[in-house]
This record gives sequence, structure tokens and C-alpha cells, in this order.
Amino acid sequence: MEGYCQRSIATPTGRSYGSAQDRYKKFCKAAGCRPLPTSERLLCRFLTYVAEDGVGFSFYVAEDGVGFSSYVEEDGVGFSSYVEEDGVGFSSFKCYLAAIRHWQVAEGHGDPGIGQMPKLEQLMKGIRRAQASGTRGTEKPKLPITPLLLRKMRRVWQSDSVEPSNDMLWAAC
Repeated sequence: MEGYCQRSIATPTGRSYGSAQDRYKKFCKAAGCRPLPTSERLLCRFLTYVAEDGVGFSFYVAEDGVGFSSYVEEDGVGFSSYVEEDGVGFSSFKCYLAAIRHWQVAEGHGDPGIGQMPKLEQLMKGIRRAQASGTRGTEKPKLPITPLLLRKMRRVWQSDSVEPSNDMLWAAC
């Protein structure tokens, strides 16, 4: 039976899942919590951590489980996190969740019910929208180019040497 279960995913998928599980294990170790069985709260914390690139967060152990913030709570046990690699695309978040689910089922903890976690679903939608707009949860959104700003840009372009490229830039705006 074990052989068939191991063959339930393709080799490249297994490699992707392995990488995702390793990152999740590192997060859980740094946060001081057990990776399995997982919970909606832990998955939300992990995905938020990954979305923020894992930079600049401190972890603490709170009474109700793992938490993180940009500072260490006075009554918590805190330590700085490690810095992760570059940002992750939205499809990788889905892969992380599938990898964690696969691992939890393989370890005999049952299906975590990721599809029935409303807070996780809300978080995923927010991450997808933030990535689509080019902002992160903590960044200010980019302001639109207003007609006043365009007029100021035109004055700058007209004050420089007259080049056809300046006219094309203005026409594009």
C-alpha cells in the first residue's frame, strides 16, 4: 500500500512538495511550534510570512499558539526570524498548501480541510490581489497619474532638448 501512496504524485511534484514542506518546517521551527497537525491559524501565519518574504519579523510564543509581529511581546519568548529568498508567486502558495496537506495525510493526521478554512481563503484572496496590484500588505498603494502631474511632466519634457521621443512619451500619456 505504501508504494502506491508514494506514487500518488509525479516526481517533479514530489520535489516541489519537498521544497515547500522544508520551508514550512523551517518556519515552524523558528516559530517554536509543531508543524503537524496543522491548523488554519498556523497556515495563515505561514502564508503571511512567505508573502512578506520572511524579512523583518520576530516570532513569539503566545498563550493561544504561535504569533509574529515586527516586535517581540514583553510576555512572550521571542527571537528574530531568518531571511528567506526572493518573493513567491501566487501559484506557489497553492503548491505550499497542497504540499502541507499531502504531508499531513501521509503522516496519518487526516485531511486538514484546507478548502473549508474561511480565514485562509480570505488571506489567499488578499495575497492574490496584493500581488496583482504590485503591493504587499504593508505597502502603500501607488497613486494614479493625475492630469496635474501629467502637465508638470510635459513642462519638464518641453524644457529639455526637443526630441521626438519626448513627443511620443507625451502622446502615450
